[in-house]
Amino acid sequence: PICMQPGCKEHMLPIMAELMPDLEIVLPMADILKPKLLKIAPHMKEILPYTRELLPYTEQLLCIVDVEGWYKVNPHMEKVIPHLAKIAPHAEILAKHMAPMIPYMDI
Repeated sequence: PICMQPGCKEHMLPIMAELMPDLEIVLPMADILKPKLLKIAPHMKEILPYTRELLPYTEQLLCIVDVEGWYKVNPHMEKVIPHLAKIAPHAEILAKHMAPMIPYMDI
């Protein structure tokens, strides 16, 4: 139901088939994701391949969505994902410095 709210459904419906295998993992997080879903939905297609890795850290990582341009890190997810366990506890501090760090993600 949260995926069908205006502003989300136009982004979520096209990827629903891809999301289905992870739905049992995503549903318990629905209440946590709901306040940020309007910001996340337009970028969900980019995030989708990393859903299983991101979900255990959802509560810690959601503060990143409040940072202007947060989605610019999405093309670098392959480099970020292996370090989530180390990054997630510090997400609130890192989020403040994310914009200047993005150009260096390929290094």
